[in-house]
Amino acid sequence: MKVATAKTTSPFSLDLLPLSKSHREFLKTLHGLGITQSVPSSESVRRYLDLWLPLVAEYNNLCCYSLEKVDKEKGAIGVELVGLVPPSDVAWLWHCHRLAPRMYVEYIHNQPRLATKHEESKTEEISVAETKTLEADPPFALQHYHCKDNNTEYDEAKSTGIVEEKGEGKVLILPHTASTAAAATNARVLWEKMYPSESFFLPLPDPNDKSCVTLTIQDEEKANPGGFNLLGSTLRQKDFLWQISGPNFDKPTFLADGLENYHKFLILRTTPNGQNQIIVPTYQIDLMWHTHMLSHLGKYDSDCRRILDGKTLHHDDSLTDRSEGSVLNLAFGATKQIWWDTYGEEYHVEGGMYRGEPPAAFKNPNFVFQHKPPSMTTDGPNCHLIGKVGASSTTPASETSWTDPNQDHAPGKPAFIAAAEK
Repeated sequence: MKVATAKTTSPFSLDLLPLSKSHREFLKTLHGLGITQSVPSSESVRRYLDLWLPLVAEYNNLCCYSLEKVDKEKGAIGVELVGLVPPSDVAWLWHCHRLAPRMYVEYIHNQPRLATKHEESKTEEISVAETKTLEADPPFALQHYHCKDNNTEYDEAKSTGIVEEKGEGKVLILPHTASTAAAATNARVLWEKMYPSESFFLPLPDPNDKSCVTLTIQDEEKANPGGFNLLGSTLRQKDFLWQISGPNFDKPTFLADGLENYHKFLILRTTPNGQNQIIVPTYQIDLMWHTHMLSHLGKYDSDCRRILDGKTLHHDDSLTDRSEGSVLNLAFGATKQIWWDTYGEEYHVEGGMYRGEPPAAFKNPNFVFQHKPPSMTTDGPNCHLIGKVGASSTTPASETSWTDPNQDHAPGKPAFIAAAEK
């Protein structure tokens, strides 16, 4: 029996349909640059944690001063309030870190160097929640430098972004907007002021150089900010693009249906059987869920609290075992039943379910995303599950908000459960 319905109008403070397209373009560009399919280097981890996040915090501090105070106290540093665009290696790590929103926010809160000095009066460009969360502004943005004599992996990516001449090379900027280009320049200017001896762009490692992907114990410890397995997250997220690259994901009606189903997915958490149950999205829903979090964590939290009676839906991508009787397998079965009980319909969407593991050729940056039947293009032991099960993202029970500007910190269950050792 159908006992609950979702509203037909969007309850979200963000326009998730165009943002989901930008999300996919972002992932395709990173894939075409060879970034997502290789292990991040220790240098990229250092640049992200020790350089980029403090830079974003400093930018937020600048936003908290009036322009007059910036000129008077900070000097004419050439930084504008137009956002920041990270270099490509940093963009990927930041993307994966923010997909564990609770642990990301906890890490920011626990790092004094990342605190925003918002005691002074602020301009309207930035909110308290945003200063405490370190948002990506603009979302799904990156910039990547290529030497002019190295265009082997550049052709496919450059068609979706702005290409600027810079010195002896070119800079690819994504998305293709004038405002993003301004934010990209802004990031380079502030980086130069803060780190004059550090290069903004990091050359991609030679795939034949094994030392680039061999991490020491110290490197691996460094890549666990606040106990979050950042490298493990990149390993799991590298194949998400494959799952959301079926032909239906190019159709506006399919994405619109996905947005409606995502809202219904959130509402499951308010049902008697869904309140304490791990629920598993389809990949159609998962694209919208990821997009919502990554576009603006503060607004994601606010939207969830409005829809879920003060609670926030946390995200966990560590459950990857699809075998019969596994936690993920049982949780998906339970989600199907709750969906039926709530909406009176099957929890299945054609072209939006599990596609199988990606083929070996997917690891190649020049992989062409052809819309062939999944059974003809995938490898791995789970082919019998193609089209039948959902994503590997799940949500543990949650009873707290973590970016409420009226509280310094909200205790609760972790947003990310570490994967078991294999």
